[in-house]
Amino acid sequence: MSLRSITSFLKCGVYFLFVFSGLLKPFDIFPIDATILFGIPTALILMSSVMLRRHRFIPEVRPAILYSLAFLLWYLGTSAYSISSTFVHTKALSIILNIITFIFPLLCFKKTEDFSSFTFWLAFTGLIAIAIILNMYRTDTIGQLLAKGKAGETHDYLTIGTTIGLGILTLLSRPTLTSIGIAMMGGAAIALVGARGPFLFLLMTVAIYLMIRHGRVRVFNRRTVGSLAFGAVLLFALLQWEGAGFLRQRIVGGWEESLEKALRLPLFLIALQIIFEHPLLGVGLGGYGLAAYGIDEHNYPHNLFLEAFAETGVFGFLLFSLGLLRLLQLTPMAIKSRTGTYLLMLATYMMFNFSKSGGFTSARYLYVFLGLLLAWLNGQALSSPSLHARKTLHLPAARRA
Repeated sequence: MSLRSITSFLKCGVYFLFVFSGLLKPFDIFPIDATILFGIPTALILMSSVMLRRHRFIPEVRPAILYSLAFLLWYLGTSAYSISSTFVHTKALSIILNIITFIFPLLCFKKTEDFSSFTFWLAFTGLIAIAIILNMYRTDTIGQLLAKGKAGETHDYLTIGTTIGLGILTLLSRPTLTSIGIAMMGGAAIALVGARGPFLFLLMTVAIYLMIRHGRVRVFNRRTVGSLAFGAVLLFALLQWEGAGFLRQRIVGGWEESLEKALRLPLFLIALQIIFEHPLLGVGLGGYGLAAYGIDEHNYPHNLFLEAFAETGVFGFLLFSLGLLRLLQLTPMAIKSRTGTYLLMLATYMMFNFSKSGGFTSARYLYVFLGLLLAWLNGQALSSPSLHARKTLHLPAARRA
């Protein structure tokens, strides 16, 4: 390996461990909080990139970057009128971490090695999670893991399922017999922990990937239909497996019990009521728990759009929506390359998950892939032969003292 490759690997490792530091916290293996431990070098790398490099952004990606940053800064600014007096400080830190997560790849990922190194870390983490879950199934300790997760002593089924889902998408981005086989074992691991949401969203994402993987949308292409049919057979076989009993119970039993509960409609209605009462500015950063349940604690409606509207008002909601919309408009650019398609799928998968579970306190897991996708598209365009014909946004390096 060259020095540049080693540097890229370590840089991406630090950034990855910062973003996914929550995965390390239950193990208590560091003398200080993992987010702080890896956040300090991440911030230093980011600062050095801002000061020593000149950054350019093509007009196509610029609106998505600016709208997304404007939303996060506006969200942070709503702390000035938030109805929360305690949780607002915790959530402000979360928004700052989201900002760092989003802009890091935009400013620090310049070479193909950077994206390849990050992909390695993501695949490696997914493989470890798959191996742990399958080994726990072999030793009949899955029940203990789920009980500890429910009690908050370790990761819950959503975190485990989402992490494995990211690993599966990474494996399928370069399909071989080996990677497909491991991905199938990953699907079994998700089934074992009963992660209904991540499992269904993974299926949706893979279906979309099969339709666009060749650079354009092909719904009724023979290869696409054949792949979807083969996947349906594998899915049917998986659900017949005894280890998938908990997942079957959660999918079938949960929907039969209450469709409204399965779709989180009661939570969404509470959020809509807050939006109707505070449509203009919202209840402010971290104020959702107090407005919805009378408790100044971490609470959210399990949908980022509703949370953004409830806490930041119509202006924040529009900024958030416009940022994602402008990113969606870049889909034709993304699917021209395998890496672009892969990053688009990761962002799509996480957006699906955050539409039903999670809030902005944990949105680093979404903003990392939004930043990576925009950084890739920008880098590919800047390295193209037609660069001289593009008008770019220049961010000059800081003057040295």
